[in-house]
Parts: sequence; structure tokens; C-alpha cells
Amino acid sequence: MSKNANVWSTQTAADYLTRVRALTTELGSAIGAIEKNDLARLQNSVAAQETLCGALSQASPANAIGQLSASLRHEIRSAHAALAQQNRVYAALLRRSHHSAGLLMALYSNYGQGYGKDAGARPGNHTLSCEG
Repeated sequence: MSKNANVWSTQTAADYLTRVRALTTELGSAIGAIEKNDLARLQNSVAAQETLCGALSQASPANAIGQLSASLRHEIRSAHAALAQQNRVYAALLRRSHHSAGLLMALYSNYGQGYGKDAGARPGNHTLSCEG
């Protein structure tokens, strides 16, 4: 393989590494947005994740990995490990959030009956009293 092709592969791998690290950062941003109930930040983070995933799927250096320096291969493996860990944390948070949202929806739907436009008239003589 020519020296030019090897340089291109190294540059592609470096770009790939930058994107993997950026995706790890975006997962952290999404986790923070969920923790703070910041919908706009979460939407921006998910959009950035989609963009990065699309770029990563097009720029995988797998076919040139053997031509890369040992230090760059190690950095890519480390970045993948960090991304995998962050992804596990993110997935667990999404599962818990989904479960919590379902519980809240069930709670509000049970207590919300009778207060909408379609609710029947409430009894006019309803009072609260304590007997002692």
C-alpha cells in the first residue's frame, strides 16, 4: 500500500476516534438533560447523536486498523470501551425513566378522571366533616 493511502487511513481513524469521543460526550449530555428534565437539551443531544452515528457508520477504520500505530489502535479501543460503558448507563437510565413515566401517567390518569370536559357534574351537596 502506498504511503498516501496509509496517511489517509490514519487520518480517517483519527476522525473516527474524534467522533467516538464526541458521541460519548453527547450521551453524557443526554443523561444530564434527563436528570434536569431539560427537553430542549435532550432533543439537541439526540439530534447530535444521530448525526455522529451516521458519520461513524460511514467512516469505520476497520479495514485499515492493522496499518495504524499501536497507540492509535489503543486509543480507539479505549474510546470504544468508554462509549460502551456510557451507552450501558444511558440505556439503564432510559429504561428507568420509561418505567417512571409510565407510573406517573397511570397515577395521573386515575386521579384525573372526572375533571375533564367530559366529566359529569359533581354533586352540589358534597361536604367534608369530622366527627369527634
